[in-house]
Amino acid sequence: MESCVEDKPAKQDWWNHLVATKDAREIELVAAVMWNIWLNRNNVIWNGICFSATHVYRSALDLLSQWKKAHSQLNLNHGANQSIGACIWQRPPEHVLKCNVDATLLPDPPLVGFGCLVRDSYGIVLAAIHGRVHGSNDPALAEALAIREALSWIKDLHFPSIIVESDALTIIDALNNSILDCSALNLIIEDCKLLARDVSSCTFVFARRSANQAAHALARETVSMPDLVGRLVPSPAVISKAIVPDLTY
Repeated sequence: MESCVEDKPAKQDWWNHLVATKDAREIELVAAVMWNIWLNRNNVIWNGICFSATHVYRSALDLLSQWKKAHSQLNLNHGANQSIGACIWQRPPEHVLKCNVDATLLPDPPLVGFGCLVRDSYGIVLAAIHGRVHGSNDPALAEALAIREALSWIKDLHFPSIIVESDALTIIDALNNSILDCSALNLIIEDCKLLARDVSSCTFVFARRSANQAAHALARETVSMPDLVGRLVPSPAVISKAIVPDLTY
């Protein structure tokens, strides 16, 4: 029997057909639903939890709303660097994690202290580290090194979808754009981009220092660390103290 659907697009062309025949609002919704189906699939594999189709659809609507809000704010503030970024810590969308990162300079010998912590959409701390790496007295280089450490750590934890947030606007801009030079800073930026590709979904977002206080506090704790370099898991008391300024969100 001959197929009666020969005029329909082949399976591999369905997305092109969708883009050609639907408006932007429908395309955005389909993309959001697909993304949440993928997140649900990962949740089944890694956590043994499967959400209902209704839950997946509602999560897609929430994610799409958050995405539109973020892009609307970014467009309104484009070109005004100091007005970009949240003033207080904000929860990520449901099923997305947020990793805040910060660095501090330790001058003698030149070291970089870093702090990173991952929280979910409820604000719960899922993981945290801080430590020190060999570096220089260049603040931008220090922030890039801290983000590289964070990404290496995130990669090992196999988180499916994560926002990396930092108060280093120059570094976040560099991570979101192409830079063609051979400086030491750019080499680290390129390392960060390569590490980010090994994470299922990773985006870089700028936040003001007031929205990055927990990571800053963890980085400052490394001043008194006894070991020269390396990573440590902060104690629960240190983590609790670090996130106190964010509890007003």
